[in-house]
Amino acid sequence: MSTAMLVERAGSISDNFSSLLTEKTAPLTDGQLEIWLGSMMGDEASSAYNLLTSLHLAGTINNEALVMAIQGGVNRFDALRATISEDGRYMHIAPKLVLEIPFVDLSSEAPSVSELRLAELEKAEVETPFDLVRGPLIRVKIVRLALERHVVLITPHHIIFDGWSRQVMLKELGEAYSAAVRGDSRELSDPVLFSDYTESQSAAKKGEEFAQSKAYWLDQLSGRLPVLDLPLDRPRSPQRTYKSLREELFLHSDTVKKLKRIAAKQRSTVYTLLLSAYQAFLYRLTGQSDLVVGIAAAAQPLNENFDLVGHCASLLPIRSKIDGSISFDKFVASTRGLVFDAFEHQSCSFGSLLNDLDMARDPSRAPLMSAIFSFDPPPLDLAFHDLKATIGSPPGSFTNFDLNLNIADRGTTFRVACVFNEHLFDRSTIQRRLKEFEALLDGLVEDPGIPIGKLPILPDEEQRLLSEWNSTSVDYPLEDCLHEHFEAQVSRTPDSVAVVFEGASLTYRELDRKANQLARYLRSLGVGPNDLVAICMERSLELVIALLGTLKSGGAYVPN
Repeated sequence: MSTAMLVERAGSISDNFSSLLTEKTAPLTDGQLEIWLGSMMGDEASSAYNLLTSLHLAGTINNEALVMAIQGGVNRFDALRATISEDGRYMHIAPKLVLEIPFVDLSSEAPSVSELRLAELEKAEVETPFDLVRGPLIRVKIVRLALERHVVLITPHHIIFDGWSRQVMLKELGEAYSAAVRGDSRELSDPVLFSDYTESQSAAKKGEEFAQSKAYWLDQLSGRLPVLDLPLDRPRSPQRTYKSLREELFLHSDTVKKLKRIAAKQRSTVYTLLLSAYQAFLYRLTGQSDLVVGIAAAAQPLNENFDLVGHCASLLPIRSKIDGSISFDKFVASTRGLVFDAFEHQSCSFGSLLNDLDMARDPSRAPLMSAIFSFDPPPLDLAFHDLKATIGSPPGSFTNFDLNLNIADRGTTFRVACVFNEHLFDRSTIQRRLKEFEALLDGLVEDPGIPIGKLPILPDEEQRLLSEWNSTSVDYPLEDCLHEHFEAQVSRTPDSVAVVFEGASLTYRELDRKANQLARYLRSLGVGPNDLVAICMERSLELVIALLGTLKSGGAYVPN
C-alpha cells in the first residue's frame, strides 16, 4: 500500500472527533504574535522557528501503523491543523488535515552516503520556510537508512508548537503506533484544544492577574536597560542577520555529579545552578554587572494542561545585577528567587511589554535579549512496539539571538551546545568560549563559595601557558642600581631600540647619551645623593630620559 493511501486511510480511521468540528477561528496569543512578527522579517527569520525533531527507530518497522499514528496525531491536536490569518491576528483551524508524508528510501546507498543524504534532508527541513497563511505548518518525512533503521523527520513551525508539545506528541505517537501494531483499541480522553487555550489567554489579558504580572515585569525592567556587549569577531551588520552554526561539548561525569550535588545541597534545581553559572560567565566575559538573559517557560504545567500541544511557551527576561565580590552560592540563591518570580508572572509575555519599556530599538539585534539559556531534562523513554526509539538533535541553520546556550541532561554527562550567529562569531571563538565555560564550571564545583569575580574562565592549558609567559623574573645583583643595569645593556646592544613612543624611537646608545647630558646638568645644579627631583611630564621619550638622567645624577625622582 502506498504512503498516500496509508495517509488517506489514517485520516478516515484515526479521526474520532474532528469530523464533528467545523473550521474554527481563534485569537493568537502574544507569544504567537511575537513569532508572527519575527517571521515577517524574511525567510531566514521565519526558518529560525522551524523546530526539527529526528526520531530514530531501530528494528522492523510497520510502515502502515507509523503513518496511521502520525496522521492520528494531526487529527487529534488542533494546533497541528492551524494556519495564520494574513494580518497575524487569528488562527484558522481546519476540522481535518490529510498530511502528505513522503517516504525516502536510502537503504540501497552505502552507509556513509545515506548518512550524508540524511544530513542534507535535515538541513532542507530547517531551511525551508513555511507559508503561515496557506499551511500546513507541520511537515513529516520517513527516511529509511537500512532495512531496520528509519528516521522520522518531524518539523512543525514554532508558532503552533513548543518544546513541551514535542514531549506530548512523541509520547502519544509511540502509544498510537504500538496500539496499531498490536491491533488494540485505545480509549482516549478528549484532547485539550489549543484554540480553547488561546481564547482563555485572550480573556485573561483583561484580568487582575495579567495586570499584576505586567506590573512585576515593568518594575524588573525599569530604568535604563542593559545591552549585552559581547566580544565579537566581526562588527554587526546594520540589519539583523540570522545565519547560525552550532558547537557543543560534553562535561566530564565527575563534574556533572558535583553540579547535581551542589544543587541539592543549596536546595536549588540544577536548572537554576546552571543558569547562574551562565550569567556569571557572561559577567566574567564582558565585565557588565547588569545583565538580561532570556529563558523559556512552558505554560502547560502552570495551567495543569499537561497534554496540551501548541505554542504555550514564553520567553522571560531574567535581569540580574551582579556584584563580583559576592560568592557564587549566594548568587544562586538570588537567581532562584528571580526564576521563581518569573515563572509566577509568565502570563504577561515579553511582547506585551515592548511598547512600555525605556529601550532603544536596534535593527541589528533582537530586543533586550541577546543571550538565551535553556536546560533539557533527561530524554523521554519512548515506547514503540518492538522498536528502539531515540531522539536526535540535528542543528538548525538560523537563530534569532547572538548566543543560545542549551544544556541537556544525558544522565552521566551534560551536553553543552551553543547556537551562535555566524556573522558575529567564528567557530573557533565559540569552541574556546565553551572551553572557558567548562573551566568556570570546574572552578565553581571545587569551591561554590568563590567570589563571582574570581571564577576561572581560562582552561588549564591556557592557564599553564599564561603562567609560563608571565614567568619572567630574573635575579639581579642587589648591589647594583637600576641605571647601572641599563648601562650594562648599553654596552651589550648599543644600537638596538630601547624605547618607542608614537612612531619615534631611541637606541640604547642615544638614550644613554641624552640621559648623561641631563645628569651632568642636574649635578651642576647641586643634585646629589639624598636629593629628590620632582618630575611632572606626559608620557614621552623625554620622560624616560628624565627618569634615567635623575638616577644617573645620584638623586631620586618623585612622580608628580
